[in-house]
Amino acid sequence: MRVVVVGSKYWLDEEKIRNEMVNLPVFTTVLHRGTNGADTIASRVAEELKMEVEEWKIDSEEPTHTDEALRNHKMMASDVDLCIAFPFDESKGTWDCIRRARSARIETIIVDKQGGYTK
Repeated sequence: MRVVVVGSKYWLDEEKIRNEMVNLPVFTTVLHRGTNGADTIASRVAEELKMEVEEWKIDSEEPTHTDEALRNHKMMASDVDLCIAFPFDESKGTWDCIRRARSARIETIIVDKQGGYTK
């Protein structure tokens, strides 16, 4: 199973991320964007759970919105089965990933800062 985990760079609640990831199948590969916050936490949790991790980081020091959109598009087009998102209202890149996942008909779970869920 291939799972994209994305979220705000300001997300600090590791417990909410762990609660979503702990029930994933053992042979899950977790994809993330390599940014601070939710992505970094998801990477650490995935490694602790002995899951494979793929970091889709942009190599540019100052990535443009075009670079980020292209990365998000490629990530969602890489045979992804599930997207788990931890956005804040202002999380532009996370919301872009959510839109792309839904457009590609990838099951998407959104966990907000209060712990609410949206599918």
